[in-house]
Order: sequence, then C-alpha cells, then structure tokens
Amino acid sequence: MPLLLTGFPPFAPALDTFVLGNSSQKMINYFSGPPPSFLAGSKAEFEEIKSKVRTAILPVKRGSANLPGTSAKSLHDLLASEDPESVVCLGHQLRLGAHLELVAYRPRDLKTEEGEKRSWFADRIAQEAKAQGIGSTLGPEFLAHWPCNYTYWSAIEWAGTGKAAAFLHLPPYMPSDRKREEQIFRQVLFVLKQALDLHGQPHPT
Repeated sequence: MPLLLTGFPPFAPALDTFVLGNSSQKMINYFSGPPPSFLAGSKAEFEEIKSKVRTAILPVKRGSANLPGTSAKSLHDLLASEDPESVVCLGHQLRLGAHLELVAYRPRDLKTEEGEKRSWFADRIAQEAKAQGIGSTLGPEFLAHWPCNYTYWSAIEWAGTGKAAAFLHLPPYMPSDRKREEQIFRQVLFVLKQALDLHGQPHPT
C-alpha cells in the first residue's frame, strides 16, 4: 500500500462546536466517497491518488504502556500492519492557513536523549509547499505533550531515511465556505502527490 493518510476525531464535543469540527477528519471523509464537486476537471487525478491511499482516524486519548499517546500507538500498529511506503498525518489547529510541521519534539514521557526528530521529506517539500499557500513551522516545544506531536514523532521514527513522513496542520473553516474548503483540500492533495512521488528516496546528504 503506497500511502497511509491519518486524521483525528473531534477532541471534545464543546471544542468541536467552537472550532467548526475537526478539519483533518473532514478531509479524510472525502477519501471514502465520490470526488468533491469543486474538483471539476481534476476528478480523474483525485481518483488515481485515492486508489493509492489507505485512511484512518486515530484515537486522541493519551496514555499508553508502550508508546507515548494512544494516537501514536495506534499509528505504530497501523504502520506495522499496512506497511505503507509513505505516511501523511493531518491535524487540526486554530492558526490561519495550513502548516507543514518540520519537527516533532520528544514526548515528555518517552525516555531518550534525542530531543527532536526532523522530517527530511517535510524539509524537501517545504519550499514548493509555500507556493501552494502552505506555511512551514518548527512548532512551539510546549506542545510536545499533544497527540499531534506524539503521532508525528512515531511517524518520523518509522520513516527513517528511506520513507516519507509528513504532518500537515489544517485550519478550521465554515461548512458554507466552499472556496476555503477547496483550497485546503487541494493543499492536502499537493502533499499526498509529493509523498507518492518521493517515497523511497533517501535523506539528502
């Protein structure tokens, strides 16, 4: 299976209402149905990408005996069973615009000397992503205890130097704002296409 694409469910009912739903889950839902109407002439391309993608919604309850965070443990198990060539994780944020995370910080309950992990794949596509309206960020280290960071740490660790791993944070949007929804969806497709094209390439030396 070429690519594993993951997202998260709403963190809490009250928060879900406040932020208009979890954008990562809404994007994932497109891969279980027909192409969205706004794709128009790009439907064939979408169907081709869709045929190479396996999707999953990760749990958000934290705490695990083996890996830091239930989301990370779930991703770890999926990567072991599905054995994809690339993994792209989607998350929800309150910042404006989509952001490609470059670094995952050491989860606080993980005992290792390594303070952070950096995605060679995210570094490689960051400049092209900027042209698509996607920012890139190192993220604040105090968010190291959040499920998104736990998950990304696990993804980068799995990917090593031979597979692609990325984490794309998505902003909230109104259900009625189809133009904004289309922009975010196309940004997701951009990252997926890059991952499918670059899988298996080694870390640049």
